[in-house]
Amino acid sequence: MSRAAREWLARELPDWVRKGLVTPDAAAELGRRYDLVDAGRPRNVAVVVIAVFGSLLVGLGVILLLAHNWADLPRGMRLGIAFLPLLAAQGLAAFAVVTSRNGLAWREGVGTGWMLAVGACIALVAQVYHIPGDAGVFTLTWMLLSVPVVYLLRAVLPAAGVLAGLVFWAGHEQAFAGTAVGFWPLAALLAPFVRAQLRQEPASARTALLLWAVALAVLAALGITLERVTPGLWIVVYAGALALMSMAGEAMPFLSGFWRRPFASAGAVGTVILGLMLTFEWPWKEIGWHHLRRGGGHIAPAAVFDYAVAIALPLAAVARWGLSLVRRTGAVPLAFGASAVLATASFAVVGAAPGAEGIARIAYNVFVAALGGILAARGIRDRRLGEMNAGLLTIAVLVMLRFLDEDVSFVVRGLVFVGLGAALLTTNAVLARRLRREEAR
Repeated sequence: MSRAAREWLARELPDWVRKGLVTPDAAAELGRRYDLVDAGRPRNVAVVVIAVFGSLLVGLGVILLLAHNWADLPRGMRLGIAFLPLLAAQGLAAFAVVTSRNGLAWREGVGTGWMLAVGACIALVAQVYHIPGDAGVFTLTWMLLSVPVVYLLRAVLPAAGVLAGLVFWAGHEQAFAGTAVGFWPLAALLAPFVRAQLRQEPASARTALLLWAVALAVLAALGITLERVTPGLWIVVYAGALALMSMAGEAMPFLSGFWRRPFASAGAVGTVILGLMLTFEWPWKEIGWHHLRRGGGHIAPAAVFDYAVAIALPLAAVARWGLSLVRRTGAVPLAFGASAVLATASFAVVGAAPGAEGIARIAYNVFVAALGGILAARGIRDRRLGEMNAGLLTIAVLVMLRFLDEDVSFVVRGLVFVGLGAALLTTNAVLARRLRREEAR
């Protein structure tokens, strides 16, 4: 539901209750389901942003003032200064909890300041006592000490910060320690918080921000933690993960709009990008069991993770896809779910028969074109300009890539591009006119 619709419903509900059209319990349930309290406070997001930005400015200003004479201060004073921001943040958090200040500005602002103070304190204490360490140890310590902040203040921004920090730690570990599989149990520490946030505020902007952080962290961590012992296995893994994301997002009817549906949006965009990549020849070169990489620092336990996710993710996606078939959820979820089936089948065929790359490329050209057509059709049916444009743009990009990839004259390419542009503009103009007529009626 759009924000305008939520604001309208928030204004109308009290009158409906007075007239007996809905019961108070039903009105309260509607308010929780569509987060109408947040809709009734249009400046709420701005207050949170100002609070967080103010905390950052205050912290940076104090650091700059102290940095001028830092080397001349005695060790005890430097140690006290290192703990001062942390103690101040903890004091504000205790004040907020004791006085029941549950405003978003308090929780997000104090939580962000507390998380930054933890990192600053660790860094300053290590500098005062010349404690050796590397970026990986520092980041991991910082993130683990920040997890309680998320639960104590129920703050979304620190949770997103912890996920970003863990992704950085995973990249560092993969580069210097050989494996970063530990990211997944560490990230799972935030799973109860994500579940509670989704249950309590399913349609709020804070929940959307948190789900975007989860979706992007999962996609980034998959690429980091895969050992790639079997070349091309990433195709199966990412296809399964993106299919699961898109189908899970489509199953959240209380969310609407591109930014408010992180899983559906990230899964859809990722599936289209992956499909376009797989229409080229390079992803299919030397993949499969015939090109196993032995040695080179790839250890067996990490390779087991590759095979585990390569089996689990596609199987889960296919199972969810079958459930969508039984429930008849629509063509779009089925199309995105089919990407996992197509990726697994293509990988198996090309891995078994190295000369079958052309078959996989043809299959993905057809798949991307069909996916774009299905998106455009649903957008036209539901009068959604954004979704219609997404489908048409997918087809247009596919055609452009094929004409740029093949040996075609500039005249033919120019005529095709002009035709695609004209088709996009004409379709948008026609649908926009229909929408204006319907609104006028």
